[in-house]
Amino acid sequence: MTHEEQLSLVHQHYALGLAGNQIAARELLTDDFQITIPYFMPFGGTYRSKDAFRELIPIVLKALAIRKIDHIATTVGEGYAMGLVEFTLEGHDGQPLAVAEVIKFRDNKICEIRPYYYDPFPMIKMAEQRSQKVTMKSD
Repeated sequence: MTHEEQLSLVHQHYALGLAGNQIAARELLTDDFQITIPYFMPFGGTYRSKDAFRELIPIVLKALAIRKIDHIATTVGEGYAMGLVEFTLEGHDGQPLAVAEVIKFRDNKICEIRPYYYDPFPMIKMAEQRSQKVTMKSD
């Protein structure tokens, strides 16, 4: 893939994902796609298959009150891209939370994403608070 094709694919994937069009977004992924979230995150783990996002997104939305996600920038290289994404959370007074995503390509599709969290603690704290609220409501 050329760098332009890589960049176009990443932009298309972010746009479809942010628009909620998971059916179209999944077609940009390899059959053995995987996204690996660090173990310290409340939704940490490796999610595999073209439907990984369909599995992961409800888990993330339950854990976090996401108000907005912005795709800030992408840079591409030999078979990889690095995307910068910012999460704005409800009830978080600080700056948007930066996440760098390493994106790997194979066969003109995205085969892997690995997010790296600059400051995961606001997300972890929010997930703990939301979990306690759910637990208290069900008691």
